[in-house]
Amino acid sequence: LLADTTREMDRYAIALDKEITVLQQQAIKAAEVQSAKLIQMALPANLPYAMKAQLLASFNRMPASAVESMLGALTDSPLSKLLATFGTQASEDIGKTILDGIALGYNPRKVASQIQSAMGTNLTRALTISRTEMLRAYRNATLANYRANSDVVKAWRWTAAKSPRTCLACLALDGREFPLTEEFQKAHVRC
Repeated sequence: LLADTTREMDRYAIALDKEITVLQQQAIKAAEVQSAKLIQMALPANLPYAMKAQLLASFNRMPASAVESMLGALTDSPLSKLLATFGTQASEDIGKTILDGIALGYNPRKVASQIQSAMGTNLTRALTISRTEMLRAYRNATLANYRANSDVVKAWRWTAAKSPRTCLACLALDGREFPLTEEFQKAHVRC
């Protein structure tokens, strides 16, 4: 029985590893596309079309390994420690669901409803986790892309929603610019 269980776990790990790799590659592509769109929107409106086209044509792509290692943080991160408190199976299910959500471009609310049952907790807690981790993945991929294109992008700007749910620290940073050498501040679960 033990040998059969070990074989099944090994088969599952191989299948999961392949699926995660595919999802990571999809997430990388989505982050690249979104970063390019954000940069294009930030270009001055009066910039000649030919110059815009030249800038966008020379747009470098971030290294795939940067996003893959970031998404791989499910194995050694604050998130992995949090998920471990829900048990091995739930941790794997939640991690896979978050990766699927990132790769497929799902809203954190959709992902939260999918992980709620695996966590055995309420929707509010599931939403907090999905929102925090999906936005962290997006921010890290975006910053890697900005750094890969430092000839075009020189800084990033903190933007906070003007909402009663936004904390005072985030509101105080709203509009501030930071050099690309500065990491995005660690997100906290309240925002």
